Amino acid sequence: KFKQGIVVFFNATIILTIFAVATIFTTSLIYALNIVDISLDSYQSIACMLDFGGSCTGCDSDKVHKMCPEWSEDDVKTVLKTIMKQSATVAAIFLVYAFITLRYGFLLFRH
Repeated sequence: KFKQGIVVFFNATIILTIFAVATIFTTSLIYALNIVDISLDSYQSIACMLDFGGSCTGCDSDKVHKMCPEWSEDDVKTVLKTIMKQSATVAAIFLVYAFITLRYGFLLFRH
């Protein structure tokens, strides 16, 4: 009885994981495939957050229009879409592993 309860809890956790990862996967795909337009009001501040190489100047400025003039709005959108594609890829990999784990959980439940 106790073992069966643990297996049911395990399966419920995996099902919850599948729903969460599927949500991340679909949301990432929606943004990566231009189904929803990304509106960027202050893309300069986003560029400063995304810049790890030090190519942005003026990131410590209080005025948004002086922050990171090196990056255009299209550059920021391209980087964000690339991040969404990477997120969708990782979510797809996690979905495959979650389904394999769920199959294992059902095998445990039968025995």
